[in-house]
Order: sequence, then structure tokens, then C-alpha cells
Amino acid sequence: MNKVRISDIARAVGVSTATVSYAVSGTGRLSDATRKRILKVVEEVGNIRDGTASRLRTEHSALIGVILNTIKNPLFSELAASLEMEAYEGGYLTLLATAQNDPVRQRKLLHSMISQGVGAMIISPVHGTGNDLLTAAVQRKIPTVVCVRDLAGQDRAFVGADEEMSGYLAASHLIKNGHRHMMFLGRYDATSTWSGRRDGILRVMAEAGVPEGSCQGHRSRTSLVTARCAFLRWAKCLGR
Repeated sequence: MNKVRISDIARAVGVSTATVSYAVSGTGRLSDATRKRILKVVEEVGNIRDGTASRLRTEHSALIGVILNTIKNPLFSELAASLEMEAYEGGYLTLLATAQNDPVRQRKLLHSMISQGVGAMIISPVHGTGNDLLTAAVQRKIPTVVCVRDLAGQDRAFVGADEEMSGYLAASHLIKNGHRHMMFLGRYDATSTWSGRRDGILRVMAEAGVPEGSCQGHRSRTSLVTARCAFLRWAKCLGR
């Protein structure tokens, strides 16, 4: 079946192509009768609004590109679901991809989404992301939000936890309950997440007069099994 064009609908209804465009997009000053007559024909012929054409007319895209590390992590799967729901309620469609902790893949995905005409980007940078990742988006004036893990030196909107305060509150709770030895587990030690939480832990330890060496930082895969193994090794070293 050949694709139905706006001009075909305009001819069938007896109006201009501009009038059909106004009826489909919900813009323009049309009578209810005219709008209903056009939409009835649109429904009958099965015409679906062409997003590319709409983007060219309005210079606005309803696509939001979302690049996350992986959706295997419950944090990111919940984030993806929430983003999609909020975008849908606002009349937008999300285009989701995962970087799988690969900076090269992440960069290629970003460029691909730009080429698909996304109107905005939401990115959770992977470990090792360079500060120039967002250059292409910035040059094209595409609104971009960085989430979960921040990018140093980037003048972009960021949504995420206060990692320093997270570490501070966690360590405060332990110290208040009489604990003086702690172990901090994280997967990557050269990230803002690791350094922020570590700084918070060290700050509360200093305030409580607990020696810095009483907190050991260990790199570990983020799973319960690896965390348990690391903890048992650490406890053994303490003679517990």
C-alpha cells in the first residue's frame, strides 16, 4: 500500500494541505466541524502523523534520547521506567540505549541519537567518560541532563545524589552505634561516586576522632556474593 500523503487527504476533504496539517497537529484556527471532518478521513485511510515532517515544520522533536550504563542494575531499570512514564505524560517518546560500561559505545550511541533527531538527551555517564562527551550535543544546542554520575567541568544540568552527604550519614550512623571499624565497597575508585562517599566517611570519622585507617576501601563488583566475600576477608584480617 502506498503511503498516504497530506495532499491526498486535503484533496479528499476539499481543503488545503495547511488546513490538514493544522487539524492533525491540533494547531491553527479551524472550526470543530472542519477539524472533525479531516480527522475522520485521516482515521479512515490510516494516516499516522509523520514525526520527521512535523519536526521540520515546528523545529521541535518529541524524541528524548536516554543512554544508561545497563538496565541489569535495578537502579537503572527503575530509572528507565520512570523516565519513560514521565516523558509519555509530557507528550514525548524515549529512545533508550545502554552503553554497557563502554565509553566508545557510549559516544557512538550519542552520535547516533543526534543523527536520529532527538530533541533532548539524558545520560548517565559510564566509568572513564571523557569530559568532551557532550561536545556534539552542546554544539547543536540539544538540551542535555546528566544523571547518577556527574561529569567534572561540564556546564550541564545534573540530577543525582549528594554522594559526600551519603557517606557522611552512613558513617555517622555506624559511629553513633559504637562501631569504629568500617569497610567501604565500590566498583570503581576513580569516580565522583567513590570519592564523594569516601570524603563524607572520612569527614565524620575526623569529627569523631576515629583514625582514618579504621575505614578500609575495597574495589568489588556490585553483587551480594562479591561483597560478602570481601567482607569476610576483611573481618578475618581484623581477627573477627
